[in-house]
Amino acid sequence: MGRFFISNNEERRSIDLNLNKETGFHSKQTKTIAKTTIDVYKKRNIEHENVFVMDDDHFIFGTGTYIYKGSKGSSALKGILEDFKKGIPFLQDHVIGQFAIGIKWGSELYLFTDKYNVYEVFYQIDDSGRWSVSNAFYNLAQSSGSQTVIREKFLEEVFQVGIMGEETFLKGIKKLMGYQYILISNNSLIVEEIQYKKVSQDFSSFEECVSIYKDKVKEVFGEIKSAFGNDIVLDMTGGFDSRAIFSSFNAVDCKVRLAYGIGNTNITNTKEEDLNIVKQFAAKYDRDLHLMNWEHNYEFDKRYLEKQLKQYGIHYKIYGANSNYFKEYESRDPYPGLFVNGDFGENLKAREWLEEIPMNSITLKKIIKDYHLPLPVNKNTFTKKEYYEKYTSYLYDQLNKLVKKYNIKVENGKVSKDNFDELRQIFARSMDNKLVNFRNEFSYSLVPFGTTQLYEYMFNVPYEYRRNSRFQMALIKEMDESVMDIPIFSHTKEFKEPTFNAKKYIKGLLRSKMDNFYQYYYSFKHKNKETSKIEEEYRNYLETSTMVTKFLDAGSLFTERLVVRAALYTLLLENINADTIEEADKDTQ
Repeated sequence: MGRFFISNNEERRSIDLNLNKETGFHSKQTKTIAKTTIDVYKKRNIEHENVFVMDDDHFIFGTGTYIYKGSKGSSALKGILEDFKKGIPFLQDHVIGQFAIGIKWGSELYLFTDKYNVYEVFYQIDDSGRWSVSNAFYNLAQSSGSQTVIREKFLEEVFQVGIMGEETFLKGIKKLMGYQYILISNNSLIVEEIQYKKVSQDFSSFEECVSIYKDKVKEVFGEIKSAFGNDIVLDMTGGFDSRAIFSSFNAVDCKVRLAYGIGNTNITNTKEEDLNIVKQFAAKYDRDLHLMNWEHNYEFDKRYLEKQLKQYGIHYKIYGANSNYFKEYESRDPYPGLFVNGDFGENLKAREWLEEIPMNSITLKKIIKDYHLPLPVNKNTFTKKEYYEKYTSYLYDQLNKLVKKYNIKVENGKVSKDNFDELRQIFARSMDNKLVNFRNEFSYSLVPFGTTQLYEYMFNVPYEYRRNSRFQMALIKEMDESVMDIPIFSHTKEFKEPTFNAKKYIKGLLRSKMDNFYQYYYSFKHKNKETSKIEEEYRNYLETSTMVTKFLDAGSLFTERLVVRAALYTLLLENINADTIEEADKDTQ
């Protein structure tokens, strides 16, 4: 990122200073505006400048990754500051990356993120007028005193891997949305709205649709190359998403290095087939390949886990607090100037789930129950069946609210297949952004297809163009057709040219009539499998939680990923003095 912390309270600031000092953030600049203090920390592992001062009345800082007119760091910040008069929406449309930008203009400070808040910033204001803003959620929670947990939002964070909208699972701590900015004036924090507008794009054919996007991709990837040269590492797999990234860099003559992680459990879910394909890419294109050790024993060691939590904050949960995963970012030689991966590449294609839907539109309630809610989660997951109904109702209300905010076309409670992926991104923005936020603590990191300039265009692309990866494959071939000579291994299976899938179609027809049967069959199937040692140890810890077991039946949870994630979030609650729990109401949705 590195990190930043802004507050009008010295006690809160002191807590944050100590936490950052203990976890390796030493290099910082401090600015003040009246009684407000701004601490901006550099990234952990690279030398860079993230503050630019024009004069006493004008300065700018940035965290995350921001590229402006082909420049990064202080050069980019200087350009952004010079163009600030053009407005925050203009900058959100033209700065490439995922970032937070703070600008002092006269006696006021303005703070904003990328347009779709892929980069996360949090803030908290208490009843006495004390407030804080930071991109480090754990530090903000620790510095704000005792916490109240919002039950449904905690469940959403655990089950859905991210929360829709601005509320977090801690009452009073909110996420800054891309359609908002923070104004700090006269020692007060005010959240202002930005009128949300998305870019519309017309095209007369599939070929024209691909051609227009191809030019945009080349422009963005060219800007990334101008800022970083070849000092870029791509997390490669055998599938389409990272292949789209690789081919796009090839199209602008950027020779990225490759990396692949090798794990030993379902939590990392790495595959030999992926590794073999990545090796083929490295050999064919003569690229350096760094193989990362992601093996981990996953024994439940509370002392170790609390140490990781203190070091990495909320990011400690990535791949189940895997020590070797973190070591890969603590030191590497040479250390990459920029990390990229294929996250948000899913936006280039239609979801396979839609193949199971025989109709051309889907109700929002069906999307929540059959798509968004994981199959392992059902009425038995909760200590009271009414909690399940309240949870699914809460998810529906939250989705409905954000659909209106983003002007997504919904008629009679239904969204068309053409608009489904735009709606799905409401979920994805809070689910698929974990790695880019974490890695920005160490070096620069961005997700190219999550940048506003490439992300928004896809909302105009109809379902039939995206279906069966048609659009994504066409783009890859436009960028560098030679990458398609290497086998494809996508979604943990070998890719085959798509044909009409009668089995999926019939399954969709049956499932629409037999939702409960599918849920309970899935539960029965998995609960009667042999339970792993990992599941047992982490479930045993969950069952000791006097707070979480009030609403969550730990004994009914299954799959290693879900049990471990629930346990790690529960441990987080213990360590941030979360001592009460409340049900989400209309005001907190």
